[in-house]
Amino acid sequence: MKQNHKTLFAIYKNDIHLGNSYGLNQVDAIEHYLLASYQIQFKDIQLDEILKFQKLNQYKAIQAIASIHYIESKHHGETTL
Repeated sequence: MKQNHKTLFAIYKNDIHLGNSYGLNQVDAIEHYLLASYQIQFKDIQLDEILKFQKLNQYKAIQAIASIHYIESKHHGETTL
């Protein structure tokens, strides 16, 4: 059985970085992030329940840089998160 490769994405809501999540694509990563976030408080919640009150168009996912999502400055080796 072929295993799908998941990519690390940085998850944003209204341009505010919330965290990182793996997914097959951007939507998959956002859905995984939302499900994991809500399951902390509501252990049995399902994705369809979350999507009833969360608008996915407020979220975006950007592929993580170097798989850890940081940007190394070209000046003096500084690291920006």
